[in-house]
Amino acid sequence: MTVVPWARHGENAANLSRRFSYRVFDGDLTDRGIAQAEHLAEALRAAGHRYGLLVCSPLRRARQTAQIVSGRLRLPVEAELEDLREVNVGDLDGRNDDSAWQAYEATLARWRSGQLGQRFCGGESGYELAARIGRALRAVASWAGPDDAVVVRRQHPGRGASSDRTARSRHRPRDRRGGPVHGHPRLRLCYRFRTNNLDLTAPASSMVHAA
Repeated sequence: MTVVPWARHGENAANLSRRFSYRVFDGDLTDRGIAQAEHLAEALRAAGHRYGLLVCSPLRRARQTAQIVSGRLRLPVEAELEDLREVNVGDLDGRNDDSAWQAYEATLARWRSGQLGQRFCGGESGYELAARIGRALRAVASWAGPDDAVVVRRQHPGRGASSDRTARSRHRPRDRRGGPVHGHPRLRLCYRFRTNNLDLTAPASSMVHAA
C-alpha cells in the first residue's frame, strides 16, 4: 500500500491575478510562495515518514516548489508528469475576468453533482480529468514500491484553478493517521490517496469530490 500525500504548490503570479493557467501562463513562485514551499518542505521533513519518490506537474510553480522540497528531503524530483497538469479549462485558459470564473464554477458545480461528462468548452470533462490523474497516481504507486510518495501540483483535481478564490480548501490537511497537520501554511499536505501498486482504490467520481 502506497500513501501519497498531495501537496499544493506555492503562491505564484497567477494566484495574484486570478488568471487561469493551464498552458497559456506559467509564472514563477512569489516570495510568499517560496516561503510557503520552504514551510511545506520542513513539515514533510519533520513528519519523519519514509518518502521514496517525489514527483510534480510540469508547471513552473509546481517544479519550483518540488525543488525546494527536494533539497530539504534530499530526495530528487523523479519526474514531471504531464497527467498532473492543472484542469484543462479550454477556452478559459489565460483569462481572469468574472464571466470566465462564472463559467468555471458552473462546470465544477455540475461535476460535483455527478455530471462528470460535462466538459469545459475546448477543454476536458470530469471523467477525462479523473482518468489522467488516476494514470499519474498508478504510475507513482508503481515507482514508489513500498515507500510513500509526494506529489506536488495544484490542490486536489476539481477543486478550482490557480486563484486564491479556490485555493483555500474547506478540508484540513491530515497526517499519516488521518489527523490534522499542525502549523501548516496555505501550502500544505492536502489530500491522500491509498493505492495498491498498480490499482487505484478511489473510483473515478471520487477523484473529483474526495477529500
